[in-house]
Amino acid sequence: MALLQLDGGGFQDVEGNPLANGFLFLQLSGPAFDTATGTIQICDRWVLRVPLDANGNIVGGSDATFVWANDQMTPTNTFYMAWAESETGQLSWGPNAVTITGSSPFNVGNWVPINPV
Repeated sequence: MALLQLDGGGFQDVEGNPLANGFLFLQLSGPAFDTATGTIQICDRWVLRVPLDANGNIVGGSDATFVWANDQMTPTNTFYMAWAESETGQLSWGPNAVTITGSSPFNVGNWVPINPV
């Protein structure tokens, strides 16, 4: 299966405080299909809202922490637009273009923004 569980993060506000009880948002750059079967369409208009804990890390244990890995999708140039907001909806990080690859769990604290094609 091409789904990876997200964890980590350590997101902070502009003053360096943990983004306590905020949210990470992810939106796929365009429609895609899984490479394993080529039949599962992955929607690009849906925005995934992932809750953060008191330390700005992803709260595990919910379906919202599982996403499709970019290296398991076609076309191969997909990416996610990602941003983080405070509990009150203030933008605190991003938006940035990022890819999710490798094995599960995927620590979003290791993300490096990309320049998409």
